[in-house]
Amino acid sequence: ILSSPHQPQGVVEQVTDAPAIVIATPGAEPRVRAGAYRAVAILDAWTSLYRQNIDAYVDVLRDWMRAMALCAPRADGGVGLLIGETDPVIAQSLMTWDPRVLARAELAQRREAGLPPVVSAACVWGQRNAVAETLRRIGVVGDGDWAALRLGDDEFPAVLGPVPIPPERTVDSRELEQMRDRVKAVVLVTHARRAELAMRLRTAAARHVAAREFGELRFRVDPKDLL
Repeated sequence: ILSSPHQPQGVVEQVTDAPAIVIATPGAEPRVRAGAYRAVAILDAWTSLYRQNIDAYVDVLRDWMRAMALCAPRADGGVGLLIGETDPVIAQSLMTWDPRVLARAELAQRREAGLPPVVSAACVWGQRNAVAETLRRIGVVGDGDWAALRLGDDEFPAVLGPVPIPPERTVDSRELEQMRDRVKAVVLVTHARRAELAMRLRTAAARHVAAREFGELRFRVDPKDLL
């Protein structure tokens, strides 16, 4: 039985409690009607090492625990298999069924690097010059009052990037010219400054529109897809 949004039959919601091999992509695992799987195998675990977003390991553990939760308990003969290399902390969290193991490790790394959720953040994206001018106006670059992020005895740059945004694969030639030289930057501030950061960004964006300055400019505070 194949369950995936990318195959002709789409996602299979349920299967009967009878012998069968079910192959499903993450998030498309069918439930067993009035029963449970006798075994659940997570294949290609090594792909977890190459996800790019900031919450990659958290998302991986969530997907794996959701799949394993469909398996019968070990006391009833259920077996869970993790096949392939992965980060030991993810594997330990899964095997002990304790997401706090991964949470503690992630928080320690974020604290050391000065990244959310230890701090608040905002993404600013659009045309390169518009983004650069906005970062200057809100005071997070150069000699700006928020150019440095201080956490205890540590100091970090308040801005990550800007980095180029590749055009969408579906963009046609007419749109491509308008989407050239698009970039994204991440602004980091302490939690106490989160509300003022939002206000500064809102003011800068309003000024950009009112003055009819060239180029796309957008922002979002504390987005899920931060990096």
